[in-house]
Amino acid sequence: MRRICLAVAVVLLLGCLISVSVFADSAISLRARASGQLAGNQADTISGVTINTDVATGFAIGLDALYKLFPYLQIGGGLEYQLLREVTYQGASGGSFQFVPIYGIVRVPFAFGPIEPYVVGRIGYGIYSGDSTYTGTATLNGGLYFAAGAGVDYKLGAVSIFAEATYAVDDGSMSDSGVTLDTATTGLDVSVGVSFSF
Repeated sequence: MRRICLAVAVVLLLGCLISVSVFADSAISLRARASGQLAGNQADTISGVTINTDVATGFAIGLDALYKLFPYLQIGGGLEYQLLREVTYQGASGGSFQFVPIYGIVRVPFAFGPIEPYVVGRIGYGIYSGDSTYTGTATLNGGLYFAAGAGVDYKLGAVSIFAEATYAVDDGSMSDSGVTLDTATTGLDVSVGVSFSF
């Protein structure tokens, strides 16, 4: 199932690139990044009671496709693959989980020569999975993904290198025997990457 979802996401990204390329004066960019997901928190809520668990530092890779709608506004879509991250509660391991968000993106750059600071927002759906220790007999259901932050590009012609920091939230739920546990994983993501403009 995960492979099918990833294949669909890749097809959607390619479709986005092809559809925006019909505009003669469009500026398209592909942005690849590697992220460190700093230690965060997972809030698990059942019947109005919330339990907070610690989430280990994790890593992710992402790819965004952007179209320059106006000089100071870019829109597009993207995909992020998060590696498994461990959760602990009162010092005991609760297994490992991951999300694979597929999202829309808005980026607002402020050009100052080769240095371009920007703000960015992402919102979409996160596919939720975990190892057998984490899931047990439960079924995991994805949910809302959103992230907001800022970064800076250093332009080298059609290629840029960038650094970015975002506050990210991954929502999901676990269902077992008619009982549902809602989860919200929050944390700070710090990324570096490269951008190619066409």
